[in-house]
Amino acid sequence: MSRREELIRKGLNKWAKSLFKGILNYATGVGKSYAAILAIKYVVKKNSKAKVLIVCPTVAVIDNFMAEFTKFKEKSLLNNCEFICYASIAKQKGEYDLVILDEIHHVVTDRRMIFFKRTRYRALLGLSASLTPLQKIKLAPYCRVVDKLDLEDVASEGFISNYTIINYPIELTKKEREDYDRYTNTINWTYSNFSKQAWRAITARASLVYTANNKIKTIDKIVDLFPDKYGIIFSLKKQYAEEIADKLGTICIAIHSGHTKKQRKAKLKAFKDGRTRVRLISAPKILDEGVTLPRLSYGILVARYSKERQHIQSIGRLLRNDIENKHSIAIRLYAKDTVEEKWVEQSQKESNVIKVENYGELKKVIREIQSLGT
Repeated sequence: MSRREELIRKGLNKWAKSLFKGILNYATGVGKSYAAILAIKYVVKKNSKAKVLIVCPTVAVIDNFMAEFTKFKEKSLLNNCEFICYASIAKQKGEYDLVILDEIHHVVTDRRMIFFKRTRYRALLGLSASLTPLQKIKLAPYCRVVDKLDLEDVASEGFISNYTIINYPIELTKKEREDYDRYTNTINWTYSNFSKQAWRAITARASLVYTANNKIKTIDKIVDLFPDKYGIIFSLKKQYAEEIADKLGTICIAIHSGHTKKQRKAKLKAFKDGRTRVRLISAPKILDEGVTLPRLSYGILVARYSKERQHIQSIGRLLRNDIENKHSIAIRLYAKDTVEEKWVEQSQKESNVIKVENYGELKKVIREIQSLGT
C-alpha cells in the first residue's frame, strides 16, 4: 500500500468513526477523488444496489470525476452513481445510501443548504481543499472535518511538486488609469449612501484591472520564457480567456462553460495527448477545481479574487508531481497601485512569494529556478 493510500484510508477510518458523516479537508495532490471511490466501493460492497449521489461544481468536474473510475479500474461502480451539479442541488430530492459532496464549500448558500432537509441519506462524505471558518460553522450540524492535510503536509510527503509563486505587477495604460481613478472617486463619493451607481463603479473598476491591456501583452512575453513547457492561464471571463488564446495562436486553446461537453473533451484531449502543438490552456474558473491536468510546469494567474480558497485551487492545478514536473512556477499578474494589489496580498498570507518589479527581474528569477534542474 502506498503512503498516499495509507493516509486516505486513515482519513476514511476517521469518517467511519464519525458515523459516516464528515469532511476530508485535503489539499490538491492527496487524492480526494480516490477517497470518494474507496468510500463508494465500501458502500456498494455492503449493498450491491446502493444508490450514490455525487455533487460537483461543474460539468467539467463531473467529466473528470467519471474518468477517475476508469483510471482506478472501478468503472462498474458508476452503475450505482448519479451525478449532478451544485446549480441544481436545491431541487434535488430522494433517498441515497451515500452522498458525495465534492468541493463541499459550494453547498454553503442559503438556497443550497436546503438540500440537507430535502434529501435523505445514510452516509455523507464532503471533500474540499479549503474551508473558511464560517463555512465550517454552517456545515457543522450535518458534517464536520474529520481529517485534514494541507499543502505543507502534502509537500512534505512528496505528493506534489515544489513550487514558487512570483508576483509580477503591470502598469495600467494612461486611459485605464484615468478610468480607474474616476471609478474610485465615484465609489468613495457614494459609498456612505451605497447605491446602484457605486455598485456599477465597483464592478467596472474590477473588470478594468482584471482585463488590463498590458496583461495580455505580458502573457505573450512570459510564455516565451517557457519554450516547449505545458502551462495554464487563469482569467475570470470567458471572453477574456478567448482573447488570450487568440493572442497566443495555435499553441493555446480556450476552455470554458460556453463550450459543449463534446468540445471540452476534444480540447482537453488535444492538450493531454502531447501529440499536438497545444501546450497551453486559457480558462476561467471552470478549471479551478477537480480537473487533473498532466505535465503542467507553470501557470499564469491573470485575475483572482482575494479569497484564499480560490488561490489554493488555482495554484493546485500546477502541483501534480510527475516525471515531467518537479518544480512548478505560478506567476500572478496584478495591476500596480490598484485594489487588485491588495487582493493578491490577501490571498497569499501564508504563501512563500517572490516579488519582482519588472520583466528583467522576472526573467532572472525564472532562469534561476529552471537552472536548479528540479
